[in-house]
Formats: sequence, C-alpha cells, structure tokens
Amino acid sequence: MKAKNSKLFVYGINVAREILIHQPDQILEVFLAHGKAGEEANFLAAAARKHEIVVRTLPEKKLKEYVGSAKHQGIVIKMKSFEYATVADMLANITEENPSILIMEQIEDPHNVGAIIRSATALGVSGIVMLNHHQAPVNATSYKTSAGTIGRLPIARVSNIANVVKTLKKEGYWIAGLAMDGQNIEGNTQIADSPMAFVVGNEGDGLKASTRDHCDFLLSISMQNEVESLNASVSSAILLYEWQRLRKNVS
Repeated sequence: MKAKNSKLFVYGINVAREILIHQPDQILEVFLAHGKAGEEANFLAAAARKHEIVVRTLPEKKLKEYVGSAKHQGIVIKMKSFEYATVADMLANITEENPSILIMEQIEDPHNVGAIIRSATALGVSGIVMLNHHQAPVNATSYKTSAGTIGRLPIARVSNIANVVKTLKKEGYWIAGLAMDGQNIEGNTQIADSPMAFVVGNEGDGLKASTRDHCDFLLSISMQNEVESLNASVSSAILLYEWQRLRKNVS
C-alpha cells in the first residue's frame, strides 16, 4: 500500500504558482488571507478558480492554525494527501537509458529534503527513495524549500536501504555513496554510462557503515581552502550536476 501524509498545507507565492501550473489536480482548496493577500496572490487565486478549485478568504488567525508563523505571503493551499510511490512502481515506469535514482539516508532537516528534491527534479533524476524513520518526510517545509517541485518525481519511503540496494543491483544499477573518502566525482565517467543510484547520508554522520558496505564505490567532491565538507543538499546538487554533464558527453 502506498504511504500518505495527511493535512498537507503549503504556502507562499512561488510554491502556489508551481503547483497550479504542474499539479492543479492535487489541490483541494486555496485560502487567501483576509485583507492581506497581495495582487499576485489574488492573481493565482483567479487561476485556481479557472481550474474549478474552491478559493476561500480566511482571517489571519485561521491561516496560522494551518501554517503557524510561516510567511505565507497571503496564500495557503490545502493539498491532497501526499502519495508516496513504491520502489517497484518507480522502476517499472522508468523508460530513459542510463537513469539515476537518488537515495536519502536519514536526511533529517526538511529544508535539506526540499532542496535535494528540487535539484533532483531539475537535473533529471528518475526517482527518489527515502527512509521512513530518522528522516524528514514530505511536509510543508520541504514543499516550500523545493519551490513547489515536490510531486513531479516519484518518491518512495522504505524501512530498509539495504533491501532497496539489492533490488536496484538486480535491475542493473550501480550504487554510489557520497563520502569524504570516495573517488573524485569530477570527470568520473563510470557514473555516466550505466543506470546509477546515488546515496546521500545524514547531515552530520554521513552514510551508515552498513550502507557503505553495500555501495559498489564511493564518490567525493574535491575541496579547497581547507573546507572539509558541504551541506547535504549542496553536495547532492553538485553530484547530480556532474552526473548529468558526464551523461550528456558520453551519449
């Protein structure tokens, strides 16, 4: 059965615009802040009505019940429950040659989750896998940080990364973990001509030892000026950009 999040309220002009353009069928209602919705928020609400989406004006106090103290910019969207994919369905729907899947292992900051999903979407990843424990789920914060791109890629939640890795290996994927002691990713063509699964570990501890053991190889990003590491979402973006660049060069 596919897992879901309930009561998903997302907010902000940019997020609202992205969802209205790409996923209007996922919107249940649009709420405007009474007396505080600006011109752009009103424009987006008019666009929602064209999709026959209910638009309501609510007092600020009511919106705060939905989004807390977040800066909603006068617009809040009530979404359908987010539906996670299964790994099997994700793999069955991949059609491109030499695709990639991004695996998050215990990324606990929802801002990082949203930023990683945004980069993965922009850079051509076919699907995302995340743990269902010690891992920030898809929520309003990650939606905001992703700039509304969540939902444009299948996202699966699993209880065990090792089982996913075994499945991917059977399907012909190479598994590469991001680690400080890995091979330099720059110009590393072995990631460009095969199906790839990239594993990004926890913000503080990196990859678990058991996950490292299941990787076919490890990758690193070269640093200068005595900088030891980068934020998980920044590292993911660099990794995926280099994968996409190399992939285009060998195709």
